[in-house]
Amino acid sequence: MDAVVQGIGRPLAALLIGAALVAAGCTGDERPTAASARPSSPPVTRSAAYGITCLQGAERAAAFRFRVGEGLNTVGVALGQGRRGLVFGHQLGSNLCEWIPIARSYPRLGYRVLAFDFRDYNRPDYDVAAAVAELRRRGVTKVMLVGSSLGGTAVLVAAARLRPPVAGVVSLSGGAVVLGLDARPAVSRLRVPALFMAARGDEPFASAARGLYGAAGTHDKRLVVLSSAAHGTNLLTFGSEGAMARKTLRRFVEVHLGQ
Repeated sequence: MDAVVQGIGRPLAALLIGAALVAAGCTGDERPTAASARPSSPPVTRSAAYGITCLQGAERAAAFRFRVGEGLNTVGVALGQGRRGLVFGHQLGSNLCEWIPIARSYPRLGYRVLAFDFRDYNRPDYDVAAAVAELRRRGVTKVMLVGSSLGGTAVLVAAARLRPPVAGVVSLSGGAVVLGLDARPAVSRLRVPALFMAARGDEPFASAARGLYGAAGTHDKRLVVLSSAAHGTNLLTFGSEGAMARKTLRRFVEVHLGQ
């Protein structure tokens, strides 16, 4: 295994592989830009599945619409029960189905999860904030944010400003600047536990992960760089390191969100 892990704070001992990396700055542009209204407390409309083809059985009834901005609604799927929850944000050009195979494993561990479609690429961090508000409306008291690529950038920006603060944030291949959304000033204000994960062969995102890790203001942070060229959620499924990456994510959730 040729992955590299860095960490400050409570170690993930079983996951420490390889040598430490020196954090370096990078922009890591991916693709959109700019503004939208702060989301209000979202009313919910339920329906069968909204054409979400990845849902199975009872999951179809868990699909719903919620407000993510002024005049904007999107689709989410909420699975599980409990007062500890995870919000999953997808990469550009994808949808919530990208996360469902991973997300559906967490309700079995006692977590409530919300995977959703980004509606407003101008300010996807506002969509993340709306998803957090929806979980909290449902009684979740501790929330962790997890995002891939564009979603990874969006969850970092959202985590830096959400109040009450989230329990932690995970960025998989998050770019430093994506469609005008700049995570660099946000991570300098970050005070919650953070996990940055990328693959060495996936530039500019590997350099972006190192730079964001180095700039992050939190003292409890991890950097995991895999040896592959996998991107986003593929980090969790691709090659021999996929299983290790899933364990890294699960352990981070258990440590910071609780079991």
